[in-house]
Amino acid sequence: YRELKTYREARLQPRLRALETDISARSTLFQHDSVCMGGTFDHMHLGHRLLLTQACLVTKNVLHCGVTSDTLLTKKAYASFIEPYEERIKSVR
Repeated sequence: YRELKTYREARLQPRLRALETDISARSTLFQHDSVCMGGTFDHMHLGHRLLLTQACLVTKNVLHCGVTSDTLLTKKAYASFIEPYEERIKSVR
């Protein structure tokens, strides 16, 4: 038991501290006080969910998420197939 404890204190603890420091230095989690993003968010899919999750992971306090209005989408290809604005907002919430 003593040998293991001595080994752990002498060898592993400094390495673990160095690893924790390195991870903290490289971490991008909760790096920004406020994040702003936007998009059409038509037919919510995994890519949208991943984007929103990533935005949440880098935000400390406030995430502003804009959803493009129907008016701005009138000239978009296949505009008639895009979900209504209110439905897209519900899916983002």
